[in-house]
Amino acid sequence: MGKFRYLILIILSIAIIKAFPESINHSVIVLDCLWKFHTGDEKHWSDQRFDDADWEKVDLTPTPGAHDNDVGLLGYVKGWTAKGHPGYSGYAWYRIHINIAGEKISDLEMTGPPDVEDAYQVFANGFLLGSDGDFSGKTPTVYSIRPRIFSLSKARFAPKDGNDSLVIAFRVWVDAGTIKGSPDDAGGIHIAPTIGVKSGIEAIYHAQWLQSFWGYIVDAVEPLLFILLAILTCNITLFYSSKRARRWFVLALLLTACVRANQVLFFWAPYESNHAYDLIREVILTPLCLWAWLMTIRFWFGIENRLTWFPKVLNSLTILFMVCRLFSLSWFFPGTFQPLKADFDIACNWFRIAFLALLIVLVLMGYRQRRHQHQLWLVMPAVILLATGLFAQELSIAHIPGIWFPYGIGVSRTQYAYAGFIIFMFSILIPLKRKEESHLS
Repeated sequence: MGKFRYLILIILSIAIIKAFPESINHSVIVLDCLWKFHTGDEKHWSDQRFDDADWEKVDLTPTPGAHDNDVGLLGYVKGWTAKGHPGYSGYAWYRIHINIAGEKISDLEMTGPPDVEDAYQVFANGFLLGSDGDFSGKTPTVYSIRPRIFSLSKARFAPKDGNDSLVIAFRVWVDAGTIKGSPDDAGGIHIAPTIGVKSGIEAIYHAQWLQSFWGYIVDAVEPLLFILLAILTCNITLFYSSKRARRWFVLALLLTACVRANQVLFFWAPYESNHAYDLIREVILTPLCLWAWLMTIRFWFGIENRLTWFPKVLNSLTILFMVCRLFSLSWFFPGTFQPLKADFDIACNWFRIAFLALLIVLVLMGYRQRRHQHQLWLVMPAVILLATGLFAQELSIAHIPGIWFPYGIGVSRTQYAYAGFIIFMFSILIPLKRKEESHLS
């Protein structure tokens, strides 16, 4: 339970955040300035006395109002692929020298950068303060980057050349798949850390968690509503032509709830690694969601007896898609087989197009079957909203914005679509349930 204490702090911080800009102006320093930077990896680069004079400089100063493309965290800058290192993956180091004369080291804390690709360790004068990610193995195990606080009182400080010099060093590791996924922006620190007194740092930490909280609160609520829809569906018989239709709908709802809940688990809690997330979401849950919803929509349109070939084709497509998605993961193959990954990536895109083509077939056949029936106009809005969520990747390729930022908080197109679908389905099922109860009474 201790690992969830920050969730309580997020909620408690709501009242504090409104005073946040005024209360910390003179107690913290945002390190959004020039840092020394070097690709590669040498352990002694963390040392306070290491001479980094010949290292290049990278600027972590954001443009006014710049934010990340996820939840809306402010202070975003592009990664090292946009700063002279295109295509580079692996280790790199950031170092900065800070004059702390007149400050009591034991009172100072530092936030970890809340947006980094993919994992990092942070050192103060050569002392390891902590990390985000597991560096115990040959290759770091990556988890979602979350707001962190590091106490500088843990380190031992030695004056350098008679000055109270503090050297902060970040050892950052990025997977090749991350670079490939965002070749013009990925790599390293995107939002600079902040150093200061405890009260100011904790206020920033709570603000960052609050931003993340609101960014994913819809993903936390939607699974509960999908489950409620499933429970309500189990108790209604008037809307369904058969028990099989109801079972497929319930299965699709529960699988979608799992996808959305897994998103929250990954970004809020430190339990699920990137590899586990890829396996659970991309290899298992996403293909099964497409499979279950297409089978459900087939029943919605009342064409389950006409397309006799459909289940076999859909089952085969789903299995092949899952296998292909597994082989497309950058960490699944050893380095010598990495060229095959690109082929599997292309194949996965074609499999998704095949799912979309099957959906279009269902819609066309369903329209022909029910064009003179009012039920068609109940099914079509639900199918459109579902398709918007299920085929978000294809809509993004068509340059339809994937995330909007109302009130400065990122809300995805998929969140909007599923919210609309949930409201629409409740507006249909609740009156049906009342009608069924009155009929039985």
